[in-house]
Formats: sequence, structure tokens, C-alpha cells
Amino acid sequence: MSKPASSGSSHGKDAPEEPPSATPVKRRVLIVDDHPIFRDGIIQLINQEPDLMVCGAASAAPQALSAVEELKLDMVVSDISIQGTNGIELMKSIRAQHPNMPVLMVSMHDENLYAERALRAGARGYIMKAAPSEKVIEAIHRILEGGMYLSEALNGQLLNTFFAGRPAE
Repeated sequence: MSKPASSGSSHGKDAPEEPPSATPVKRRVLIVDDHPIFRDGIIQLINQEPDLMVCGAASAAPQALSAVEELKLDMVVSDISIQGTNGIELMKSIRAQHPNMPVLMVSMHDENLYAERALRAGARGYIMKAAPSEKVIEAIHRILEGGMYLSEALNGQLLNTFFAGRPAE
């Protein structure tokens, strides 16, 4: 009796089988933005990534805080301008309850005015809504990996401020 031919090239040895669950674990993201068109767009953008999924969305701080409590999140992406309060105050509230929850702040407002405030409140990154889609995804991935994200221009500006403010040695 002959052995049936295998469908893969095993080069004379049996190749190890792929585990049935080769799907990557998806990191869970909450979106907080009071503009439905932007919220829907960023949800679609994130859900296209094989390792990310949006598990909830909110337009105001109370909804966002409830979602942070109820959903098993890996990260929050929040606008600075939201209903009832602002994203920086929301960031402070999230940090008080969940100090290790990473948050990326997004805004149409000039990063020169708001990014430092967002970072001081506990955000792990700041990106302008005018940034290209791939930069938003890059920011999310970097923050989920434990890093921080700022635009190159803002990063350079903050480093210059930091070093300019240090006493000469």
C-alpha cells in the first residue's frame, strides 16, 4: 500500500502543522470623539488592522468612563474636544481610576498649544487629526508597545525646550 501524497512540500520530512488559531490577538481600543463622521472613520481605520479592534465608542466623558470600567480595553483614543468637558479632564479621570491605561489624544487643535498639557495629564501620545492615517496607526502601535508618540516636529521642539531649560554643566 502506498502512502497518500501530502499537499505541502515537506522536503522528505513531515512539516509541523500550523496551529488552528493563527489569528493574532486583537488589541482592544475605545474611541472617544463627539463627531460621528470622524468617530466612524477612525473605527474603520483601526478595524482594518489585523491586530486591532475597536470594542467601543463614546461621545462624552461619562460614556467614556463607563466604557473604561466595563470593557476590557488595551487603549483609549480620545479627542481633546468632547461633549461636556475636554479630553484632558477625561484623561485625568481615566488616570485616577486606571493609572496604566494608555491614551492617545487626537485633536484638530494645534499641538504646540495642547500636546504638553495632554502629556502632563497622562496621555502617552498626541496626534493631529490632520495627520495621515498611517501615522495614526503608527501612534497606536507605538503606544500599545509601551512607547510614546509625538510628531517629529513636536518631539524636536520638546527636546529643545528640555535641553534649553537645563543648567549648563
